[in-house]
Amino acid sequence: MPSIEVELKFALPPDAAARLEAHPVLQAATETDARTHAAIYFDTPRHDLRKALIACRIRDESGQRVQTVKASTGDATARNEWEQPAQGETPDLTDVPLPRAVRKALAGAPLEPMFAVNVERRIWLVTQGASLIEAAFDRGWIVADERSAPVCEFELELKQGDARDLFELARRLASDLPLDLDLRSKAQRGWNLKDGRNDIVSETPAPEMKGTASFAEGLTTLAQACLEPLSANVPVLRATQAPEALHRTRTAVRRLRALLRVFARHLRDDAFDDLTGELKSLSRALGSARDLDVVDKRLALGAALSTRREIAYARVADVLAAPRYRRLLIDLAAWLSGGAWRTRKPRKQTRGAIADIVALEMHRWDNRIRKGAESMGSLDAEERHKVRIRAKSLAYVCELTAGLVARSERKERNAYLKALKGMQSALGELNDARVSAELIDELGPEADKDVLRHAARRNGRDADKLDARARKAVARYLEAPRPFEG
Repeated sequence: MPSIEVELKFALPPDAAARLEAHPVLQAATETDARTHAAIYFDTPRHDLRKALIACRIRDESGQRVQTVKASTGDATARNEWEQPAQGETPDLTDVPLPRAVRKALAGAPLEPMFAVNVERRIWLVTQGASLIEAAFDRGWIVADERSAPVCEFELELKQGDARDLFELARRLASDLPLDLDLRSKAQRGWNLKDGRNDIVSETPAPEMKGTASFAEGLTTLAQACLEPLSANVPVLRATQAPEALHRTRTAVRRLRALLRVFARHLRDDAFDDLTGELKSLSRALGSARDLDVVDKRLALGAALSTRREIAYARVADVLAAPRYRRLLIDLAAWLSGGAWRTRKPRKQTRGAIADIVALEMHRWDNRIRKGAESMGSLDAEERHKVRIRAKSLAYVCELTAGLVARSERKERNAYLKALKGMQSALGELNDARVSAELIDELGPEADKDVLRHAARRNGRDADKLDARARKAVARYLEAPRPFEG
């Protein structure tokens, strides 16, 4: 049987390392070890383990060679782990209960080194409440081919006791230190480095899930697919203030908000409103800066927006640097792992399986969106925007839950999603034109009159075209097949 590893991992700026090591929590703890870890990660030439979300390594721990295999459980804070002494230069997976498809792939392909992780590790044992927690601080490098990336990570792993104590200790430390929850494993970072990817992470692909999985298990997996790009992109946004990093960060927040909004009936507990309120506040800060980037891209206002953009990006930086943001990610991880919603009885219309509840809620949301689309001609700009937000939320969830769709149903689902996204995109462009017009009016006293006059004319011409395009997109949505059953 595998052990279940319950842990939280944080990225830490290198210049904060001394503050971490001097923190009262670690000063009062028992330091149990300080050693060098040199690990090599293995996979087949076709990367069969990676595709199955399995990491396999051999690590030299101060002369002792240990083989470890880790597999995702769908919970960002828990993984299955199999550990044994390494018997050779390459891993021996004979006794590891791998999925049949992975076992078949391994039968015809050798395991080869993919990348290395070399770190200096310090370990402390911390008592929190009635629990014993291992704290580990790693500094070193990941090396893949000719590329390398620094490692400065802090981990908390529950060794004995209650997971709630683990999260409480994390909150305590994050209130004093710039600890950013990082859901990427060293293996994921190693693969990104080997692939030569830039630091900006796009949306995580739709996770593979069984439709018979419990709602709690499925929802946690879906939420992790939103949290991973959020936690990965924020450090890049802080360091670069790049518009693409802002866009990806905001998209991750919006995808998570959409997921929680669509399934709110099944999730609402004593922590739900506080968490969704915090996410809404974060989304607003990101959205204010993103709106300026969108307007500038549409109308090329340039210098006329520079001061406002600097202020908006500075506010984003302040929000993301604050303990409030760091606590939010910890609170979300704690809620997903052990919130009261996980033990709620399923509604009568479902068996409590993720596929049943996804179908139920998508059908309900499609009905709401369809009513708004049918009345589009009589809606004002604000009401039209609400329909667009609902459509975008459902589109995000359709994309996230694509792994639940049977092959025979994909064509119909894809046709529906194309029509839904077409409508929300067209309505979004209309809203961008409205926001642009309002911003042009606001900029009047502080910008070049000729620049604003040109922008206003262009925006007006665009608005007429966009209105006609939106009407056609709404009609296509209303004609599209409806793949959800109530």
